[in-house]
Amino acid sequence: MNSYTLLDLFLWTVTLACLSVLAVSSLGAPPSILAAFPGADQLFHFIGYFTTTFFLLLAAAWHPWRRRGPLVEQVRRLLTAMVVLGIGIEVGQLAAFQRTPDALDAVVNTVGVAAAFALWSALRAGADLVAARGEI
Repeated sequence: MNSYTLLDLFLWTVTLACLSVLAVSSLGAPPSILAAFPGADQLFHFIGYFTTTFFLLLAAAWHPWRRRGPLVEQVRRLLTAMVVLGIGIEVGQLAAFQRTPDALDAVVNTVGVAAAFALWSALRAGADLVAARGEI
């Protein structure tokens, strides 16, 4: 197994772990840390969707050491899936005991997805620029 394969395995593992944490923390009993300070709930929503989306994009579409990933042509669908997941989990909270859906959470989830895409796009553009200059 080469180092690129190990990196891909690591990125997919982190992505799946992040997705699992999102599902469990969003549909189970709310963690007490969400009340730690004003806005904590939204901060954790942003961090969760930002991190999950960023690792998903690195694993599935592109990272600097592999360039093209298996789903590089599917970035819009990946982003749409993350937004739909964020909205779907909020709607799913209607059926979860101890949880209440919140439209603001869905908006913050979407902002996290967009911010991850912006960072991933900047990283990709920077790497492509360096490669074009022949510096790597």
